[in-house]
Amino acid sequence: MISPTDILKSPNNLEETFLWSLIFLLFILSFIFWKRSKALSKRIRTFEENQKKSDKEIYVLHQKKHQNTEIGKQQEKLRISEELHDGVVSKLYGIRMKLEFQQLQGTIPQIADEFIVQELQSLEKEIRSITHSLNNYQIISNTSLLQLINDLVKRVATYNHFKYDIKSDSYIDWESLKENVKINCYRIIQESIQNIMKHSKATFVSLEFVNYRGCLNILIKDNGIGFDINNQKKGIGLENIESRTKRMGGVCAINSNINLGTSIHIEVPL
Repeated sequence: MISPTDILKSPNNLEETFLWSLIFLLFILSFIFWKRSKALSKRIRTFEENQKKSDKEIYVLHQKKHQNTEIGKQQEKLRISEELHDGVVSKLYGIRMKLEFQQLQGTIPQIADEFIVQELQSLEKEIRSITHSLNNYQIISNTSLLQLINDLVKRVATYNHFKYDIKSDSYIDWESLKENVKINCYRIIQESIQNIMKHSKATFVSLEFVNYRGCLNILIKDNGIGFDINNQKKGIGLENIESRTKRMGGVCAINSNINLGTSIHIEVPL
């Protein structure tokens, strides 16, 4: 009888055992290689997908950056346009009106000469401030905004012969106002006074500043000829007032009636 030991020891059986072992080993190695190849392919696909996603995000960021740059340029152009119109053009108009008035009178007294010199000096400073503000948006100095407004209205009233009254709520902390609020409020009042001088024929102007429910309320009224707000097309002056108010996150209401004067109500969050 042949024992199992003898079968395993036979040459044929040993070759078969070795062959099957080799096949099994190759199968295991092939399976491992297949699994690793599959994992590597998955990692490559994931990397490519992430790369595409990253490329898309970078492209979107570039688009947004370009859009923001263009928006910034347009906003800066609008701001400079408003500064030139509300500040420089307004003062030039005031000088021209004074000269025309003196020409009609046939004389140019010394007070007119002083006015022209002062206004030209002020205009020179303002142009310099606007050019500086392209890099540093700082027009309102350390002088109190209320004092600047008082000086503005007093100067215009003196040479255009109207009376005025300015009232300010004691609860307004003028020094703590944000720089952009100071600048835009000053320009709004400057444009409003300019419009009154040009169009209203008013003899009295009132300005009132009130801190109400965390908002700075500005009320500008005149007793001029007024206009029909429903039929009157808004000029660039009124559009600038509304634009500046919106820029500060505020609201603006303009009311007027024929022969009943005009009022402008501005409300800006503090």
